[in-house]
Amino acid sequence: GYILVKIYGTNKGITMTGLVGGLASSTAVAVTFSEKSKKYSKKLTNAFTLIIVLATTTMFLRVLFEVLVINNKLVSKLIIPLGLMAIVGTLFSIYFYRAKKSSNKHDVDLKSPFTLKPALKFAVFFTFILFISKLALLYLGTKGVYLASIFSGLADVDAITLSMANLAKNNLISDKVATTAVTLAVLSNTFVKAAIVYLWGSEDLKKKITIVVSMIMLAGFVSLIFL
Repeated sequence: GYILVKIYGTNKGITMTGLVGGLASSTAVAVTFSEKSKKYSKKLTNAFTLIIVLATTTMFLRVLFEVLVINNKLVSKLIIPLGLMAIVGTLFSIYFYRAKKSSNKHDVDLKSPFTLKPALKFAVFFTFILFISKLALLYLGTKGVYLASIFSGLADVDAITLSMANLAKNNLISDKVATTAVTLAVLSNTFVKAAIVYLWGSEDLKKKITIVVSMIMLAGFVSLIFL
């Protein structure tokens, strides 16, 4: 994702920036374009909304791929909640793609994953999340796992996704619990995008992202009924 951003981010316009940015870090995309929304004309609001929504939608697919690699049995269960959220995100992406007034090219502010520090930070965070998840399961049961998922999702969706996939693979939690936990983490992380825009984005961007995120999260919560 990082390589694609560097190759295509400034060459293929906002659509490619949103897609490849979501592969690397949808949160970084939200931060970058929230800050830019206050500096650029209101005409670019739809374009910036498109980038953030595309990055968020790509994140859902990224999570599915991670689960496929670690524990492919969960994919058939996660396809319902993540698929529904991805569909909602895609529909809004099409809308804002048609509504955007400009195809200005913008880059995403990403830190290189090839340096040692980001890799170590993720390894530490992943280990911490795995430890907390097992501890929560031991003392609080299923509810503890869900709480751990929600809180870890506020910071990073990948670590908790890998943790839950691993725990389910080793039969420490059921596939249903793992699927629900990952979905909750994704919902939590999606909420963070709206919070970032609310804190750093323009008023127009806030309104648009609030609507999109609300609909995506509604789809996610409704899908939990069918898990």
